[in-house]
Amino acid sequence: MRRSKRTVRSDPEARERALDALALSRRRGVSLTRAARLTRTSRRTVLKYAGQAYRRAGGRYVAKPFDRIPRELQVMTPSGPEAVLVRDSRTAAKLSRQANAIRLYRDFGEERLLRQLGTDSVTINGRRYRLQLDTDALDRLIEGAEIHYELYAR
Repeated sequence: MRRSKRTVRSDPEARERALDALALSRRRGVSLTRAARLTRTSRRTVLKYAGQAYRRAGGRYVAKPFDRIPRELQVMTPSGPEAVLVRDSRTAAKLSRQANAIRLYRDFGEERLLRQLGTDSVTINGRRYRLQLDTDALDRLIEGAEIHYELYAR
């Protein structure tokens, strides 16, 4: 008699906490256990959802510099936010910088981070997106209430 594989249930909140723990491991260099504790999840959960982004070094898990864990994010375009599936943490980091720059512009009128995006762009599924948006386009989106968006698509 053949045994079937266990089905892995996916919990979006647990996955998000695991990705938060991975980000902490990368940014602050904290251990997997400490990062899991700080994000209120378990080491096992982090390894379940983000294990491919860690490597074993001796007896410790060390975060790799980048990963290919798929994330559904939103990219801001001149016509408004668009949901995209990103398969690389470096691209996700660029979209995060764009979201932070837009949020700072929307809330405080600060253009510095928008200018720092420069001519940076990302290519997702063969389509190229410019990260820097002009302030006129952003103002139109703000007035039309299109700019209230989260980086992670739900």
